[in-house]
Amino acid sequence: MKELKASNALLNKKLAEERRKEKEKEAPNLQKTAKQPKKGKRAASNKPAPKNKRVKKCSNGASSGNSEESPPALPPKITSRGRNITIPKKFR
Repeated sequence: MKELKASNALLNKKLAEERRKEKEKEAPNLQKTAKQPKKGKRAASNKPAPKNKRVKKCSNGASSGNSEESPPALPPKITSRGRNITIPKKFR
């Protein structure tokens, strides 16, 4: 009976040692997964190219240092119905 208990204890020690070695092998993998942040959604494969910001231009030239006066504004054009026609600045 004593021999059976001794052999059983020895077998348990060997099994415990094997489990410990397996855990040591898996430990680096567990540490890597623990360090990685959780991703909510899948990232896009290609990020969109950054858009260039538009540079605002000053129409009266005050910032450029030109002290010349702009010509006086023309009277607005009037349609046959009597309404004023306003042309956008970029087409003037």
